[in-house]
Formats: sequence, C-alpha cells, structure tokens
Amino acid sequence: MFKGFIIAFIVLLGFSATAQLSELKKDFVFVKGSSDTIPVYNPDFFGSEEDTLPEYLVDELKDFYISKTCVSIADYKKYCEYTFKKMPDAPKWGWGDESKPMTNISYKDAEAYAEWIGSEYNVKVRLPHQTEWVFAANGGDFVDPVYFDTVYDDVTTTAVFKDNAGDVPKCVSCGKANSLGLHNMLGNVWEWADGWFYNANDDAPETDEEKHMIVGGSYLSPKEDMFYQKALMIPESAQQKDIGFRLAISKVDYEQAELLEELNAIRVKIWKKDNIVFSLKGIEFLDVDKVFLWNDELSFEQVNSVVVIANTDGSGSLPYSEEFADDVLKMNKYFTTYLINFLDEQKVE
Repeated sequence: MFKGFIIAFIVLLGFSATAQLSELKKDFVFVKGSSDTIPVYNPDFFGSEEDTLPEYLVDELKDFYISKTCVSIADYKKYCEYTFKKMPDAPKWGWGDESKPMTNISYKDAEAYAEWIGSEYNVKVRLPHQTEWVFAANGGDFVDPVYFDTVYDDVTTTAVFKDNAGDVPKCVSCGKANSLGLHNMLGNVWEWADGWFYNANDDAPETDEEKHMIVGGSYLSPKEDMFYQKALMIPESAQQKDIGFRLAISKVDYEQAELLEELNAIRVKIWKKDNIVFSLKGIEFLDVDKVFLWNDELSFEQVNSVVVIANTDGSGSLPYSEEFADDVLKMNKYFTTYLINFLDEQKVE
C-alpha cells in the first residue's frame, strides 16, 4: 500500500504533482455516498413487535475514498524513517513480516500518520468516520438496523477471527475482498474510526480519558462479533496488538488536491522554479520562508504582467512574460475556485 509516496517529494522540487496524487489514488476505493430512510430502533421494546418505531431517520453520506487495506507495517516503517520516529514496541510476531497490519498504534499516532501522508500528497487524509466505515464495509449501502448484528455466511472467507486466525493477524490484503474491493473490513485487526456512543457501564464521560471508537473486530474476536456495526469505545492512548487503522479522503478534499496540482503545474510552466508552492497550508514563498495562509483575506491579482499574491501580512510579486498570460488567467481561475471551496468548508466545520 502507498507504494508511490516517496515520489511525492518531487512536488517540493517544483514538478507537477498530478502523477503522484493519482499514485495515491490507486490504493483507495471511491465510495459513492447516499441518503436513506432508516427505521428508528426502540431499545425499550427489544425483541417485541414494537422493536422498531414507525418514525424514520434520514441518513446522508457524502462521497469519499477509503483505503483498500489497513496501513501495513511496511507503510509505517517508511513513515518512521522519514520523520525520524521510533517504531512502537513490537507484538510477539515482530515487525519482520511487513505485509501484516501495523498495530500497537494509538489514536493520535494514527492521526499523525494520516496528516503526514496527506502533507506528502497535498491532500487532506484522515481516519474514516464510523458511518463511512460501516457503509463501505457493507458494500456501499446502509445497514438495516433490524439486522445490525447479523453475521453473514461468507464471513469465513472475508474475515480473520478467533476460529481461523491461528492467534496472529494475516497480511493486510489476505482474504477475499468485499464487493468494493476492500480487504479485512471485518476481523484481522480492530480499526480506529471517528465516532461515538455511550456505554452505560462506562464511567461518566467527563471523568474518563478521551475515548475514540474502534470498529470491525479482530483476530481475537469470536465469530459472532463479525458484523459491520461492531464497535467499542476505548481510551485514545490505547496501543494494542489487535488495533490498526485505515485511511479516508473526502471527495471534496481530493478535488481540492487536484486544483493544487493544477496550480503547481502551471506555476512550474511559467516560472520554472521552486521558490513558490501551492500547498494545503497556503501559498508558500520558500526563498523568504513566508506562507500566505488560505483565508478570506488572501488575494491573487494580475497587475501589468505581474502576479501579486497578498493578504493582511503583506504581499509577494511574481513577474511573468506575456506569452503566459492565458496560463495566468487559468491559474487565477483555479486559485479562486480553491479559495471559495476552502472558505465554504470552513463554514461547515
């Protein structure tokens, strides 16, 4: 997984990032979002005819990408090498078989990895939301709450659990993929996800360490736990031999990354130098160590064959030849689209 991530450093040397982003995309599956009416479960009448109330809850999910496999030991080793981090303590099977899922990783460790690989590809990478994870695990469809804990017949070919694991997880791509091409969505290792539920048996949330969700069960789980909505809330600092993670990218964030690629490709064509980069942070002037952050004060103007980029902190000027006038117009268009999308996303958040 993520075989082409090293190429992403080319971005910082002034080359087009298009090939690199497409290389990352190969490791992800696109999941078309959907909306649905779902019957509301009534826990007061569990097992009775009134189990499900007549009211319906509308659930809506936007398009996203999710990685085909969990992050492997090989992936995480590369991350540690490039960031000078130490690998966590190894489980009993060690770190030698790099095709196995990376484990002994806390929630914050998983988040840091996602942020790092996103910075290498100029795209916002994150952990999947629980709703996304369940939707993708179920082949791109919502799970009927009436059958939320159903264990399907093919689980022995698609999942690694206590009965067939041999007390160790298998490789990240072992086992039959689901209909979307995703491996080990059930079993093998639990996966960190963003989501929340409150267990009445827990201590009061305000006195707990911050908790986060793990989903899907693991090689230590019994067969009856192999259902899509299986989840637990555990402390975010937990580092266990049966917990790993996979990655997600919102479609809107991927499209924003494509705009950044276009901006950088045009930038190279016009100026053929690497002292300015369009990145997730903003517009970076590397020769003067200056970053103009993406915000509503940022502007891009063409004034007498000069591109002027400015915000409240100052401005930067880039002269260009008239032969590139059309390219500058295109750059201005991409810049405006990216900024509008960025500001709209900030409003939602």
